[in-house]
Amino acid sequence: MKTIKLTDGSSSEVIHEFDGGTRCLVLYDGLYVFVDQVPDTDTFDISGQPAHGDEIPILNTLVSAMKDSVVETRE
Repeated sequence: MKTIKLTDGSSSEVIHEFDGGTRCLVLYDGLYVFVDQVPDTDTFDISGQPAHGDEIPILNTLVSAMKDSVVETRE
């Protein structure tokens, strides 16, 4: 798996690349996070943009297990 450098000095595993690799979905401290490449560098910063377009189905697939619900009943 490819890893990238983040502006906070850490590195993260790339789960999926978008826009030619300038936007990525990474595993960051156990969470799926979008990051954007800082222009004219090889580092990435956590994105302020939510998933859009072709990113949504990929993100939904990854988090589908988290969307389960539990119904509690009382006797």
